[in-house]
Amino acid sequence: MTKFEALAADALTAMLAEIEKYQLDTLKHYPTDIEKDRKLLLYAAEPGAQFGWKVGHAGTHLIRLGLHAKRNEYVTYVTRDSASDRFYLLEFTYDGFRLKEVTAKQFEALNATRVPYVQDGRNESFWLTKNGSKIGYCQNEFIGDHQTAKYRSTLSFVPGISKGDQSALYLHANYSCVALAHSLFFQHEVVEKQLQGSW
Repeated sequence: MTKFEALAADALTAMLAEIEKYQLDTLKHYPTDIEKDRKLLLYAAEPGAQFGWKVGHAGTHLIRLGLHAKRNEYVTYVTRDSASDRFYLLEFTYDGFRLKEVTAKQFEALNATRVPYVQDGRNESFWLTKNGSKIGYCQNEFIGDHQTAKYRSTLSFVPGISKGDQSALYLHANYSCVALAHSLFFQHEVVEKQLQGSW
């Protein structure tokens, strides 16, 4: 187990303690939600990673922040489910993590979390940069027909980028296809490759 996999496990233990503290029925009725949270943390825990976490009797929502402005908006969708819901900001550093309970209003304000990623190009093809440095290239292609809306995103990653950077490129590819399709309802195929040579 890597250092950050161990930190992810510790963070999940802290999250479970909050569920027990407030005597929430999450584990009883929605055990798969916690399993999804566990998998996301094991994959995405890294220095600088931030998550918004909502938990209540009717399940949990764990949202990685700072990857795409539209993904940040998810925090605004879950604050009015139930008066018994609890809200948290989870942050990872090089040395550990912090799980801080916040109010519903503060949770909604996480929508404004800074996104350092910028698309350089059109939705059909673009470089994704982070703080001015290239992290990957996306080429979107329509491969459907008059009956089926289907797009293929070919993602070319700059070697050595973080998991968060990879996730950001995935999200920007998906949302660019949403813009091209003018709809949320389409099939999406993703092909990955590493960039070679000069770029």
